[in-house]
Formats: sequence, C-alpha cells, structure tokens
Amino acid sequence: MTGSDSERPEDLEDIVAAAEELLLVENALLPLAAILPNGRFAMANRALSQMLGYEVGELLGREVSDFTQAGDGGFARCWPDVLAGRATAEHVTDLRRRDGHWVRARVAASVVRDASNEPRLVIWRAQEA
Repeated sequence: MTGSDSERPEDLEDIVAAAEELLLVENALLPLAAILPNGRFAMANRALSQMLGYEVGELLGREVSDFTQAGDGGFARCWPDVLAGRATAEHVTDLRRRDGHWVRARVAASVVRDASNEPRLVIWRAQEA
C-alpha cells in the first residue's frame, strides 16, 4: 500500500484534482506562466518555453523583464495595475527568445489573490501576435 493509512479519500481527491490542474496547464497549447508579485516566473508551461526557446526549468526564478525590451513600458507600465487589481492587463510587446531574436506577442495578465486579498500569483498568457 502506498501513502499513509491515515489519508482520507477527500485528501486523495484534492491531490488528484491539483495534479490534474497542473497537467492541464503544463500541456496547454497556449503559452502560460504563473508569476510571483516580484515579477519572477514561478511556473511556465511547455508552450511558453518553446515560444521563448528555453527549457521550462531555465525560466523559473527569472524576471519577466529579462525577456522584454528595456525601452518597452508595456510590462512595467501594467504590472502595478495588475497587482492592485485595477485591471486585467493586455498589451502587445516583443519578447526576447534564447537565440536573441524577438517575437511579437499579445500578453495578458490577471492577478490571483490569497485569503488576505494580497497578490499571490499573476497568471500570464502570451500569444504570438
């Protein structure tokens, strides 16, 4: 028998549900990421890693601004509004691929809040424009 004898069926159902949700994001055709309030990648799916030319693990912990042009105010401009809950930001920007080329993308961001109403994660979607 695997696991603990004290595990309740509800606990296992929650674990299975969380695993299924993770697999849905990981295997989604749309490039998706979860970004921490400090602007660093907490999670990225395969579609985003392929779009940017990196392995998923190489994106984790990196700042989103590492992949945007320094003069591009799109990400920097919308980030405070997203975190404050004033907007679901969507804009077109150029994202830097690993090979140094730029890809034009329509990016949308939406905040996920914790029980204290503080920003927990930002769900980020990028789609080639």
